[in-house]
Amino acid sequence: MAKNAVTRMTLVLMYAADFFDQLEHRIIPALRSGMVVLADRFIYTLIARGSVRGINREYLLGLYAMALRPHLTFC
Repeated sequence: MAKNAVTRMTLVLMYAADFFDQLEHRIIPALRSGMVVLADRFIYTLIARGSVRGINREYLLGLYAMALRPHLTFC
């Protein structure tokens, strides 16, 4: 069972795949149609989660480098 466990890196990559799927199929089409998109979590949350799990921050920044950057961010 242990050899089938999801590693920290696998989990980070699954989150990234989900994010880019949402970006391609929901966020970008909405923006192109003139809508305003509000997201309660974006790449900054994913980078923070990955960093806490011990994934190299530079790797995470590279992983999400092609993501759109929001016009406005609240912390």
